[in-house]
Amino acid sequence: MHPETLSGLFADAARGVKEDVVDESQSSAPARRKGTFIAKHAVTLGIMAVAGAVLVISLGYNLGSLVQPGSGLWPATLAVVVMILCVVLILVPGLDAEMESHEAVTTWQQWRTLAFAVIPLLLFAPLMVMAGTSVAAALLAFYWLKVLHRCSIRYSLIWAAIFTVAVNLIFILGLGIDLPAGLVFGGVA
Repeated sequence: MHPETLSGLFADAARGVKEDVVDESQSSAPARRKGTFIAKHAVTLGIMAVAGAVLVISLGYNLGSLVQPGSGLWPATLAVVVMILCVVLILVPGLDAEMESHEAVTTWQQWRTLAFAVIPLLLFAPLMVMAGTSVAAALLAFYWLKVLHRCSIRYSLIWAAIFTVAVNLIFILGLGIDLPAGLVFGGVA
């Protein structure tokens, strides 16, 4: 190993991956890449890095308290929860056993489904500013049920309404937090 150079680290990592590949001629089992720690947990480590960045940014805002939450409290709380779940996923053996039993090949269809799930989340914040939290939550729930899960329109509408009522009950009545009404309904930008 050549720890003093970055190229030496990449060369050693490449050799490690090549050594982990099972040769089909040596085994009757199908060839499968066992991978290194980083290769197995790359997505988890990436999510943990994003959560860490969210935590650092949210600590720059006022955290407040549970009774009087500041603008950084909920992003910081969510970031900590995600980081803890990532650590559990990495440290607890067997949680990724199903992943190891299948080829880790991502198909175009899986990337398409992921895009269809993530893009509405990116549009949620601007929609919430324009139309309010209730409308944005209802549209997001309807979209996920109708488009991603291919539920009927009636089923999707009913559960989107139930989800919206639940969000309002939790935040407005339960936590005493006013949700944005949106510019369309007279909210403040």
